[in-house]
Amino acid sequence: MSVDEPAFAKVSQTWKTTVPAASTAAITWYAGNDGYVKINNYLRGITSTADAQTTVATAAIHNAVTTYNNPKTTVVYRGVSAKGLQISLHNAPLQVGALYSDNAFMSTSFDKGVAFDFAKDPSDSYVLQMTIPAGTGHGAYIAPLSKEYGLESEYLVKDHSEFKVTGFSTLTGNYNQKYHVVEMTMVK
Repeated sequence: MSVDEPAFAKVSQTWKTTVPAASTAAITWYAGNDGYVKINNYLRGITSTADAQTTVATAAIHNAVTTYNNPKTTVVYRGVSAKGLQISLHNAPLQVGALYSDNAFMSTSFDKGVAFDFAKDPSDSYVLQMTIPAGTGHGAYIAPLSKEYGLESEYLVKDHSEFKVTGFSTLTGNYNQKYHVVEMTMVK
């Protein structure tokens, strides 16, 4: 558990009582089943149409996560493939100042180890170290709503977000493997 996670967990306990039941159900569906695939494929334009459940859930999740009030600026982590990184960079070179964007919701974690697991092969993937500002409109700590994967310490970044690459580093992850880290800060 990161030093910031308890503050976010405390906010989530109050927040989840203020959002509509349909939103909490949509977040639980997104985090636990195939919801994230359906929703994110739709938001990324991989599928051109969505069924009613996906459309309703997408709006419900967006409305809920944009009301969450981050108690402080924090850092979360996300494991991505090299191909996924290039898609979100719009095939621009990976360099300081590059913009990384995704129309979909992005599952991230306060736990670097979770990102290492998702990055899988350190020779063909990256760990994103994402700085998220304090305040509302950026995303939400959804671990308390994730019945199956609550231990992932998940922070769900809002859809249609954008980050600026600020630096690079290396982290030693699971099994002493070296991971390439892309440091970035949310700008939208």
